[in-house]
Amino acid sequence: MTVEHTADDHLELVRDLLSRMTVAEKLGQLQQLSWNSATGPGGGETEEIEIAAREGRLGSVLNITGA
Repeated sequence: MTVEHTADDHLELVRDLLSRMTVAEKLGQLQQLSWNSATGPGGGETEEIEIAAREGRLGSVLNITGA
């Protein structure tokens, strides 16, 4: 059995998720942290990255190698 999703289904899922997110979580999705110092000082703080991700304050992590 297969389930086909329409663009409207996806739009509804996105709207539902956004309606449940706080402003802080939405702003967090705009944040990008560097895994290492390739993009400047302060990179590579893995504990900081893990905490930010758990708290919804992180949209992406850049410069991960060897994963």
